[in-house]
Amino acid sequence: MAGEATRVMLFPRYSSLAGATSFVSAPFNTRTFYECNLTMWRGTGVGVTTFSVNAQLSQDMRYWLAADGSPWTISADTETDEVVALDREWMRLVVTLTGSDAMAPLWILGEFLRREA
Repeated sequence: MAGEATRVMLFPRYSSLAGATSFVSAPFNTRTFYECNLTMWRGTGVGVTTFSVNAQLSQDMRYWLAADGSPWTISADTETDEVVALDREWMRLVVTLTGSDAMAPLWILGEFLRREA
């Protein structure tokens, strides 16, 4: 059914990321969806200089392109909503932390809206 939403926890409540590096979610097949509404939250954490989320799209899971509008910088103790237009077959998220001994809790929920048949 067109417009039907499928909710997927892309980073479960409450994941903890540690280290100044990038963390990649599992790829999600978006063939039957046209849009993803992301709801993202991160806690205060420690040692975090920047915390960003990049939505990436791919046709073949080999070459990944940044989705329009991303990456997004997420502030501490803030829930942020963003929309990703899905024009490729696969989507994944890349969460990047910078800072000295960076660590932060987070969760990210994706609400995927189904295309018309």
